[in-house]
Amino acid sequence: MTFDDAIRDGPTRRSREDASSIEDDDRDGGPDDEEYRRVLESLRLSGEAAVDDSTTRVSARARDVFEACDEDDEDDAVDDATFESRVRALMEANEDVNARNEDGETALHAAALFGKLSRVRTLLDVGGADPTVRDESGGTALHDASASGHVEVVRALTESARERGTLDALVDAEDEDEETALHHAARGEHREVVKLLLELGADATKRSSAGATARDLVEDAEDVRALL
Repeated sequence: MTFDDAIRDGPTRRSREDASSIEDDDRDGGPDDEEYRRVLESLRLSGEAAVDDSTTRVSARARDVFEACDEDDEDDAVDDATFESRVRALMEANEDVNARNEDGETALHAAALFGKLSRVRTLLDVGGADPTVRDESGGTALHDASASGHVEVVRALTESARERGTLDALVDAEDEDEETALHHAARGEHREVVKLLLELGADATKRSSAGATARDLVEDAEDVRALL
């Protein structure tokens, strides 16, 4: 998928494959994160992207939590203390921190995708968010964090799952393409994420529905291929 395709489809479609194709290092000469955020923000302000509709299934409190995780701008509009108070208010109202938007994503999915570590930790530790919850494509927040290369987010998610006794289930979770988080990390050539997932027991021999192992998805990074 090209960058133009990703923009046309809108940020609420956000497949993990798209996420891993738009990298900070701009290794393929494509747009960097700053441009990606700028274009998405432009679409949002012009009303051309279906961002506002993505939270219509959740309550106002849950929407406030979700949108604080889903911001594409460089500077978070909501500070950590305010975000924590929003999560606590959600819990006090007996509302579900794992509520999904129109795309089946939770706030944890969004925070993981965008690498918002403090948000992820608050959702897990204060809100009790479940890292094994799936979106409409069968992906977990771990898939999102792995595709985007956010190793500390991956660490936080897996540590939470370990405490819950669901670590193996999370690491082994497959999306609709029968890809694990390791597949997505390998596709993005995120060495540290690949290394961590392998240390946690990820199966490098697992094949997707297309018959690909994680190693098959590495294009250029020999150091990543060597791990697999």
